[in-house]
Amino acid sequence: MERSWRRWATEYEVPEFSLENYHGMPAAAIIAAVAPDIDPVAGLQRIVELEVADTEGVVALPGAARACQP
Repeated sequence: MERSWRRWATEYEVPEFSLENYHGMPAAAIIAAVAPDIDPVAGLQRIVELEVADTEGVVALPGAARACQP
């Protein structure tokens, strides 16, 4: 998640330090707080894309795949 937000900040020219202390807040609220001048819909769509695509280092816990099957 942090990796995605750092990339998002770079793309939108938002200083990375401005993202500190926002853990646990909805992404739309973070975007409104740190980048009020950008299109909020586009900013939110982009962070969702980045977070979904960033799977580096993600490992399923034992039994997770089975628990997701119908």
